[in-house]
Amino acid sequence: MKWDINLQSLGDATGDADYVLGRLYTCKAERTGYCNPKLDGLLADAAAKTDPKQRAGLYAQAEQIIWNDAVGMYPMDVRISYVWRGSVKGFTPSSNYQPDFSAVSVS
Repeated sequence: MKWDINLQSLGDATGDADYVLGRLYTCKAERTGYCNPKLDGLLADAAAKTDPKQRAGLYAQAEQIIWNDAVGMYPMDVRISYVWRGSVKGFTPSSNYQPDFSAVSVS
């Protein structure tokens, strides 16, 4: 884990901010060379909450620290390309780029 830069094209496959933020940006994760106990506290508090509005507020504060301290940044928005043909039915590209093939059929 000795690198100058770590580029990842991460999406949030679970729809939960903790999937990325809690996994990558805590002191314990040791993924970025950055450690901020205040950020750790916010992420732990957010992960422990069940109220979506409370969680969103705490994650917003955490993301502000990540952005202001330049721990992580989002220089790109990866677009996923799909190719399909007329025989494929029921496929709808998702807004989070995590494809759902549960309703897809091929005729």
